[in-house]
Amino acid sequence: MQVGSASFDPNPSANPVSVERGKIAIPPKDKTILSGDGNIWIVLEENPPLSQEAKRTNTLVIASAPLPEIQEKEGMRMERILSPIKNEKTSRKIHPLPIIQHDQIFVRKATMGDLEQIYKVACSVGKNRKDSYHGFLIDDYASDPEYYKALFRQAISLLDHFYVAEKGKEVLGFLMAYTKRQWLAKNPNWLDEIVWHPLFDRKKTENFILVDKTAIRADLTSQGIGSRLYMRLVRDARSRGVLDIFGETVVDPIPNFASLAFRRKQHYTLAGVHYEEYGGRIVTDLVYHKSV
Repeated sequence: MQVGSASFDPNPSANPVSVERGKIAIPPKDKTILSGDGNIWIVLEENPPLSQEAKRTNTLVIASAPLPEIQEKEGMRMERILSPIKNEKTSRKIHPLPIIQHDQIFVRKATMGDLEQIYKVACSVGKNRKDSYHGFLIDDYASDPEYYKALFRQAISLLDHFYVAEKGKEVLGFLMAYTKRQWLAKNPNWLDEIVWHPLFDRKKTENFILVDKTAIRADLTSQGIGSRLYMRLVRDARSRGVLDIFGETVVDPIPNFASLAFRRKQHYTLAGVHYEEYGGRIVTDLVYHKSV
């Protein structure tokens, strides 16, 4: 995997491919697949899996075929990624997922009674093997249940912004966020460790909330549950006079493409890059900012 940044020239002749109305022009030489997220360009592996999210949105997935004679076949595969499948005989079967109506979702502050369900949600997306396309939490929560439950228990007790989204009595997802005071008490050097974007206004760090974890049950992603959690956070932040929210997204060693797409959906802008040590290796996070 490689991560880099570049500005996207809308002129098709200046780019390796051109895309128009969901159709794709495939060059005959290069084998790489690129996914564009604003001005952040990420090199993906060849032959990415078909996902529900890719089928529901016009995700910009650009591919090339190594030989002219397979361009047509490769183009059909990419057409299935970029738009709804029209030919059931050529499509792979998709198991139906639970559908949650927005009016069935209720967002509230987390309580100690939610601990077990919060942990189960975390385990569904925080595994040893990470899924870049559906999103993940960096930790492997099943590896040490008591340790992680203790962390959640402490967070429920201390954090001003710990929310759960529920349907009935079932927790579907959660969001953990820290005030500036709480975050710097835990990470005192955070502001100095970030390589800030040269155009970012550092005055926006005077009073902020940082979203540490957002997790939606693995079989319920891309249904607006995360957006509902963020709506509650933004409402509470404004009521306290906090107008700046930060969040981090991992891009190396394993890029979280689902999180990058969510940042774009929520209109975050890139504020900087953060390098931190985790599990004996350096993890690269993109630091995003949103004014509310």
